[in-house]
Amino acid sequence: MTHRWTQDECRQVQEYVQRHGMQWEDLQTTYFPQLSQSQVKQKYYDLSRKATGKYASSQDLKRFIVCEDMPKKLHIRSENLMSTLIRLLTVD
Repeated sequence: MTHRWTQDECRQVQEYVQRHGMQWEDLQTTYFPQLSQSQVKQKYYDLSRKATGKYASSQDLKRFIVCEDMPKKLHIRSENLMSTLIRLLTVD
């Protein structure tokens, strides 16, 4: 199911991360229990990319790609991280 984000929800995500950091589980359970952590996290990165024209930082992108809550089979090996980053950043 696709969630249609309101401006207030977008602002809430950005303000929460600014105040508390990337505490995805707390943000999701407190404010967006109907969504998954991945949806909330993805919205933050989409908003960051839209605001700056790119991801907030390479460290943020690395945290997103190699996140702890991903199934093991989806984890990206650190040696493949650079090629994955390049591929993601060059996709239109």
